[in-house]
Amino acid sequence: MEIHFTAADLSRVSVAVTIGPIAETVFALDMLGRPGAMAYEDWRQQVRQVLGARRAAISAMARAFRPVPDLLWLLATPSGTDERRLASAGHSRQEIATVVQEFYRMAVAPYWGRARRYLGAEREALGRILTTGGVGQLLAMVHPRARWEAPVLRLPLEPACDVHLAGRGLAITPSLFLRAGSCVLVSAAERSGRYTLVCPAPPSQASASHLWGGAGSSMAAVAALVGHTRAGLLDALTESRTTGELARRLGISAGAVSQHTAVLRQAGLITTRRHRVCVLHTITTLGAELLGAGSGAVPTPSRYQNVVLSDPERGLFAT
Repeated sequence: MEIHFTAADLSRVSVAVTIGPIAETVFALDMLGRPGAMAYEDWRQQVRQVLGARRAAISAMARAFRPVPDLLWLLATPSGTDERRLASAGHSRQEIATVVQEFYRMAVAPYWGRARRYLGAEREALGRILTTGGVGQLLAMVHPRARWEAPVLRLPLEPACDVHLAGRGLAITPSLFLRAGSCVLVSAAERSGRYTLVCPAPPSQASASHLWGGAGSSMAAVAALVGHTRAGLLDALTESRTTGELARRLGISAGAVSQHTAVLRQAGLITTRRHRVCVLHTITTLGAELLGAGSGAVPTPSRYQNVVLSDPERGLFAT
């Protein structure tokens, strides 16, 4: 696949935290049936126990439709597309959506808070590469076999086709569950007019130990310390949010959010700043460490630590 950039596209390359829980659930469904990736083995064992009798039905659907790209495409495209194929496989679109949502509740949701914080660290690492090394440096590292020959990014993806961004730009986002060595390009029609390139961000063994270690236990400990509402506020701040966004997310009033954030701010767990007409809250390093998401628990991925930003002759990674 060749992705063609214009000058406008190069100015609109950005990095995002995640493509979202539904797409990650599809990637996780694919990962469940892939042996060999040891960083996910504890997660697989836990999920197989939780699935119980539902494991057979979920596995059958994964065999009928490849999670990547078939399920991802089916969930993203409008109703009425390829209904004949769905009927021949004995599944309706609603049945597929129901199974994916069920798998999310059982296999992804219990880990989603930690996953978001992990992906937030990944996003920060990618953002530093973009800021320091530029767009070319970032695009050259999205895949081990990526080739950036301005203004074209060449990737070993199927189908072998030309994609013209045509000024819409490109968002690059990491994925916890997308298998290593692959990428997924989500078309503009499926993502509100903008293309998104999803790249795998597999955890190290140290990160995996934290990600899969007793889902929810760290949040319970934090809730016991600061209270359930304040723990929920901290967990919601995997990315900066306004007072109104926090109120809607937690189902409480804006006034209650302000009271709780004042306590968290005084404790040094969050910072607050005014952004235009909104008040924006951000978790601090201390707050992230309290949630078990600091540098000691979920380290910044080691594959970014040796990125060479000043010596193109040596390639992307230091030897």
